[in-house]
Amino acid sequence: MPAGTNKYDNNPAGSITEQIAKEPSSKTDSTASSHPVHNDSEPKGDPVQIRHHQANPGPAIPIDFQVQQEGTKEDRAKRAAELNKK
Repeated sequence: MPAGTNKYDNNPAGSITEQIAKEPSSKTDSTASSHPVHNDSEPKGDPVQIRHHQANPGPAIPIDFQVQQEGTKEDRAKRAAELNKK
C-alpha cells in the first residue's frame, strides 16, 4: 500500500484532465480534447486549482554572513595578478 493519507489518494485518476477538458482556461477558447468521452459526464473529484510558482527571487544569503578575508588589499591584488598570469 503506498504511503500517504486518503486526503491525497481519494481523487480518481484523470480528474484534473477531465476538469480541464470541460472547463477550459479563460485565456483560451479551446478545450483540452474534442473526444466525446469528455462530454459524457461531470468531472470527478474536487475542483483543482493550479498555483503558479511563488518564490522569492534572488540568491539565498544567510543572516550571519561573516567572510574572513586573507591578507591586506595589496596582498590580495598581488596574488590575483599572479593567478591571472598566463
